[in-house]
Formats: sequence, structure tokens, C-alpha cells
Amino acid sequence: MIMKKFNIPLLLVFLSILTQWMAFPGSISAQPYSHLSLDPKRIQWNYLLYEVKSTSADVTTEVRLEFPTQAEAKAAMIEAREGDPLPVPAAGCYKIAVNTSLDSALRAPVKSVDHLWFDPQNATALGREMLRQGDEDFKKLFRFTKQGVFRHQKEPKDKKEASFEPDKWTKVIDRFYPYDTAKLGCPNIVDRLLLIYIVSASEALDNNQPLSLCVFGKRQLFSVKLRPAGSHSIKVDYIEQKDQGKDRRQAEIKAVRIDLEAKPLESNLESVENFSFMGFLNNISFSIDPERNLPVEIRGEIPPVGSVTLKLKEARLRKSHG
Repeated sequence: MIMKKFNIPLLLVFLSILTQWMAFPGSISAQPYSHLSLDPKRIQWNYLLYEVKSTSADVTTEVRLEFPTQAEAKAAMIEAREGDPLPVPAAGCYKIAVNTSLDSALRAPVKSVDHLWFDPQNATALGREMLRQGDEDFKKLFRFTKQGVFRHQKEPKDKKEASFEPDKWTKVIDRFYPYDTAKLGCPNIVDRLLLIYIVSASEALDNNQPLSLCVFGKRQLFSVKLRPAGSHSIKVDYIEQKDQGKDRRQAEIKAVRIDLEAKPLESNLESVENFSFMGFLNNISFSIDPERNLPVEIRGEIPPVGSVTLKLKEARLRKSHG
């Protein structure tokens, strides 16, 4: 029998890598996540209005940027009953507010209101408030901590209580969703709602460089990649409001397409969560006007409606902030 010779150093390296993979089979810590360094001055808007009207559904989404002080942000966010809360920057933070209404013949009308507090320099999520009414009713308050996310949820206990104001709902559920950022290799944790901010504020995407992010969904973390996918011609038709007044912008522009890919990271959940962004579940992409850093279109699939394209209808531009 002929004995094969092995390169001992290479064999040891292989065995070391194999051992690490077997120890953490669900971890993708080898994934090189992006260390976000965003420029808030690139954000030229403080209000965006998107609409789509079709035979299958009418969708309206409003996005607002606000600039609370440190004291205002602390007072607005819930106290975490588990974990060490991430601190609010001394200079204050940003808040993004998203209001969405969906009217469809295929499902009950849905209205949702979201508020998210975050660090504008790196999009680190600090706290979030969600209110949804329609096919299901709930109010969720989140506080991001160093060890995971604390969630306080209120729901109506019955149909009668569903007609009350959310503060009078009596079914309460507290949960904590732990994660280990060091093990996963996550520089920071982003909330999915912030993706519209990141595609407006990141210079890396301008330079055709993809971004890899650790993003918290509803109950777990996802590895999300924002990948530039070339430019394409689209027609825009929206109201542009500045200090000087309003103008209607009708033009054909070369928009940059940014595709979104999401994969779940390891968690202690019994079943894997489906990633979603502003109601979209699959084939999500942004079209960005490179001159104004404006997301002029958001595309994706909204079950059971199907493919939907949200088109920008109004943009309120602002002076530089921060």
C-alpha cells in the first residue's frame, strides 16, 4: 500500500477551520460586515411621499426625518427590562417616522405607524415604536441593548377591545431577543426601517461598493446586502418643495438601482422569520436619483397583492442638518 504524504501545516489549518465551523454551524461570522460611516449631510430630504394605485391595491407611504435632542429621545423610548440599553449620542439622534396605508380587495385595510430613533453617523438603532391596525392589531415598543432587543407588546384581548385606543389594550407580552454581535461579527445593529436612510446617505453605494449589514427584523437578526445593480432610465413625476416654494419635476433620469438581499442569522427562534421591509417581502430594490440622493422608486412583492412599485410623489427638501 502506498502512503500519501500530507502537508502538515496546511492540514492543521484546514482542521482548525473545520472545527470552528462545526462549533458554530449557524454563524456566518466570516461575513465581512460593513463598518458604516454615513454622511447625514447627503440627506437632502426630510419628507417623502410614495403612492401606487392599481386594480389590486392602493398603497400610500409617508417618510419623515426628525431631529430630537438626547433628552427628547430618552423620554420617548421605552426602558429595557433586560440588557444594557445603547446610549443616545450627546449631540442627539435622528428619528425616522413611516406611515403606511394599504387598501386591497384581497385583504382588510391596513394602517401602520412606525417611529425609529437612531444614530445618524452609523445607523445604529436605538429604539422603535410600531402600531398596526387592520388585519391584526398590535402596538410594539422596542429598545436596543448591547445584548439584544427588548420588546414590549400590547394587543386587544378581544374584538370589543380592538375598538379601543391602543393604550387601553390589556393583553401584554414582553420578550427579549438575544444576540452576540461579537460572535456574529456585527459592527453594529441596524433596523430594517433604516435601509431607506442608508441608501440615501452612503457614499460606498455611489462607488459601486455593496454594503453588508446586520439588520434586526421583527424577532431576529438578518444578514442584509445592499448591492448596486447598475443604472436604468425611469420617468419621475413628483412635487419638489423647497424654502423658495414648490416645483413639479417631470423628467426621465438615469437612476441607480440598489438590490436588497437578506438571509437569517442564527437565533433561538423555533421557526425562521421572513424578512420584510415596509410591507415588501421579496425582490426588493431601490431606484436612487444620484443628483439628489433621493429614493424615487421602491419595488418588491407584497403578499397577496403581488409586485408593487412605490413611486415618489412628493419630496420636501431641507437645509443641511448636522
